[in-house]
Amino acid sequence: MEWRHIGRPVVGIEGVQREYLPGWDLRVEVVSDGARAGLRRVAVESSDGLPRPLPATVLRTLNMGELNDRIEELLTTSPLRFLLPPSLRREVVRSRPGRRGRGDEFYAERVAEFVAAMKHEPRTPIRWLVEEGESPTNSRPSEKTWRTWLAEAERRGLITDRPDQSEGRTGGRMTAKCRRLLAGSLDNKEG
Repeated sequence: MEWRHIGRPVVGIEGVQREYLPGWDLRVEVVSDGARAGLRRVAVESSDGLPRPLPATVLRTLNMGELNDRIEELLTTSPLRFLLPPSLRREVVRSRPGRRGRGDEFYAERVAEFVAAMKHEPRTPIRWLVEEGESPTNSRPSEKTWRTWLAEAERRGLITDRPDQSEGRTGGRMTAKCRRLLAGSLDNKEG
């Protein structure tokens, strides 16, 4: 992609990728008004410069995720990014989308609930958690969700001695790390 600086009154960077699609160029403008930066325009234009409509077949081939990744990479690696005001250079580097991951405390609490459920229903504690247990999230988790949480807890070293799920048995013991996390979590809730 070719990038060039756009002058005042709006400071920005314009990028053109020739033949992004056969016969079509991609033009992107990222601008700043002095307070924030963002995309001003994304356009697909005919390579010959003649104004013509973009066929639906071409439009369907656009991969917006790939396009977004390419724009982000160029904005964070192109020397032209230094033409943006210093206060905005960090802004063009966007954080990863999506929800934050859960911490060890969340998984330690799920292990404690699982161990308690084994006392209520030793043969099917996960089913008991789904049907009778309190929901740790806004919606009632499925058996698959509980298994995923327990696998992650095992990966983090919070539960041990879990039999392979293909064996059709259940079990597991809380580790010392899990007990420490739960004790710290309890102290934080009381304090």
